[in-house]
Amino acid sequence: MSDYRATGWFLNEWMAALGYTQASLARAANWKRAKMSRVCRGVTPYNREIVEELGLVMGLAPHELMLPPESPILRKSNQV
Repeated sequence: MSDYRATGWFLNEWMAALGYTQASLARAANWKRAKMSRVCRGVTPYNREIVEELGLVMGLAPHELMLPPESPILRKSNQV
């Protein structure tokens, strides 16, 4: 089930796909768990700084967090 409607982006889906929990991603980003929880639930809306910071930590381009991990656009762009 997608959290996209609640949050406006696919952070939770990417976390699941890459094996992150809220706690592990918070540690990797050097964030407090409360901040990560608010971002994951959509209480704190995403912004450019958040998307860029979490993308860097997760090894993703910021725009990838706007698409579901199974997106055919991503599969096509990663083919050489």
